[in-house]
Amino acid sequence: MNPGALADTYLALGAMLTKIGRFDEGLAYLERVVAIRKSMLDANPTDRGNRGSWIDAQLVMARGWLAAGKAPQALQCADTRLEAAGAMVAGDPSNSVYRRDQWVARMVRANALGVAGNHAGAAAEYRQVLDLIAALADADPGDRGHRRGVAVNWLGLADSLVALKQPLEAERAYSRAVAESEALWRQDPKKIETTIDLGRMYTHLGRLYGTIGNLSQAQTFLEKGRRLIDEASAKDPQDAALQKSKAEAGPDLLSVNKNN
Repeated sequence: MNPGALADTYLALGAMLTKIGRFDEGLAYLERVVAIRKSMLDANPTDRGNRGSWIDAQLVMARGWLAAGKAPQALQCADTRLEAAGAMVAGDPSNSVYRRDQWVARMVRANALGVAGNHAGAAAEYRQVLDLIAALADADPGDRGHRRGVAVNWLGLADSLVALKQPLEAERAYSRAVAESEALWRQDPKKIETTIDLGRMYTHLGRLYGTIGNLSQAQTFLEKGRRLIDEASAKDPQDAALQKSKAEAGPDLLSVNKNN
């Protein structure tokens, strides 16, 4: 098997194992992917395809570390990817694929900062991502990837603002996230990733309302979130992240019902 095909096989295995919560095994495969892609890049450093594949491997690795709760390792991968993506954008500023790589790398960096407890740093990164992605989304409004990126980054910013005890700003950010994600969900309600996104947004907004004492709104949004997360988890019961979201929604909903 040639190195590229072997890396693709390891990538599929690593992604599958981390998705179902078998992090040690999954990350071991992903480390092999990064090593293979790096050796291919070293052998032919001018090949943009090799560089792009290595950048993608770093992204998957960073997300695997995040899923495992290992923020420092995720941050290191994200920084490596961000530096490489920035160099590719500098060489071809109009290339939308490279610019997407850049904002995705910065988003993963923001995620890692939040997991590490640096919520101010995470908020600053999410704002930079939103600036980067806005031009791409406006230039190609039909691109669901850009629009989903806008929604998910508003969610990340809102979560950071909650941690920074800025509830009014957080509520506005959650509302922006919900508006973007609802528009995508209406276009394709069977899209599982959008269903998960929207379920998480409803749940997090509901939890915020519960914290500030708006129990009616809290119950409404928590119930909406739970329905969507239940729907998504029924389609993919082995997804560890989905099961975590489902667990997060349940206790909060029960708490709000007791207070009512």
